[in-house]
Amino acid sequence: MHLRSLAGGPQQPDQQLLILEDGAHTIKASQSDDLFAQLRERYPDGLYERYLHQERDVAAEQSRSAALDSLVEIYAIAGFDEYLKNQVPRAP
Repeated sequence: MHLRSLAGGPQQPDQQLLILEDGAHTIKASQSDDLFAQLRERYPDGLYERYLHQERDVAAEQSRSAALDSLVEIYAIAGFDEYLKNQVPRAP
């Protein structure tokens, strides 16, 4: 999750957020221990075993990878253009 900062303010670090959807109820936590604590609080019955399954967001990972690849390409082209500009001899 990207936390925006105010203009001119210090950049806030990105944070990962765990989201568990249980029917109509949604549990959000920043760490797995916090998520487990919320689950134990919501479902206090110790007779049942519960399994937490993780699911990767493949589409988001691919989108992020493509965006980073595009950014690297932009920087490479800009850097090469700057290099060429500095290498061209100037006319007297």
